[in-house]
Amino acid sequence: MDYNGRNYYNGSYDPFFKIGLYRWVWDQSWPSNLEQSVYTTRNYYFDNVKIGNSKAILQDFLVPNPVPTNISPIVNVRDKQTISLPINTATIQGNSSTDPDGSIASYQWHLESGPNMPIMASTTSPNLKIIGMIQGSYTFRLTVTDNLGAASHASSFVEITGSNTPNKLPILQTGKTIVVTLPTNTTPLSAVGSYDPDGSIFSGVWTQESGPSIAVIQNANTYTPTVSALIKGSYYFKVKVMDNNGGYNTDYVQVYVDGINKKPLSIAGNTQTFQAIYSTISLNGSASVDPDGFITKYKWAQESGPTATMTTPESPKNTIKNIVYYR
Repeated sequence: MDYNGRNYYNGSYDPFFKIGLYRWVWDQSWPSNLEQSVYTTRNYYFDNVKIGNSKAILQDFLVPNPVPTNISPIVNVRDKQTISLPINTATIQGNSSTDPDGSIASYQWHLESGPNMPIMASTTSPNLKIIGMIQGSYTFRLTVTDNLGAASHASSFVEITGSNTPNKLPILQTGKTIVVTLPTNTTPLSAVGSYDPDGSIFSGVWTQESGPSIAVIQNANTYTPTVSALIKGSYYFKVKVMDNNGGYNTDYVQVYVDGINKKPLSIAGNTQTFQAIYSTISLNGSASVDPDGFITKYKWAQESGPTATMTTPESPKNTIKNIVYYR
């Protein structure tokens, strides 16, 4: 069954999110026999469910064509834990994370926000040990990458309670999703309007969180950096700031690059002729160009002739061995 449309019933006062079996006449005590179910068990399967935040746009929910064959890993961490001072340590376990169609290749923990920068031991291990927290709320993020490069993440919250007034974290303003249309491949970002409720913002830095390519970030330590070298696809950029009391906070902004992606121009060089005594030739495709981006992958393939051996078929320059006389 395929369904496109709203996920709440007509007449609902508010969007009422529902996914699953929705029918109340399963029970045999239902007065109408014709409406009773003949089944005693119900199975409902769903896939490719995507839920966005307030900055999500339509393109975030479209299924790529073709559908990727690699399934992203599933990150499993504890949602929240509350600890009372004087205890200032905690452990967050991520070792129950799984990959449905492969294996987990790496773990990476980051502090997203908190009243200070505690000691984080084993940030590349499944379980994170945290030492030296103070009163306030912390957000830790685990990114899990599988053996084919797909990555997923989840956040875990730790609240340290006490009798003192905790440091209030900076409030970040990064704005809505930015849409760029090719051939324009650059755009400014902005955190103007950010502030600290009980002090001042001491420092900040922009980094790229994800995207189809590595973008160039200019003036990454300012409120208004510029990103360039963008290609078609969805990017997320992260800004992380520290206030004058050592508190950290993080926010993200999406940049969606739209437009027609022009195909790269493949230049493999001129036809070459060799005498029969030669058994090795060199090919060079490094002059190939992409009109509206850059080349990310090369692949040489033999179209005809006796079988030869390619030494570097996925590089611009390729050496062919075991060439034999053929006509």
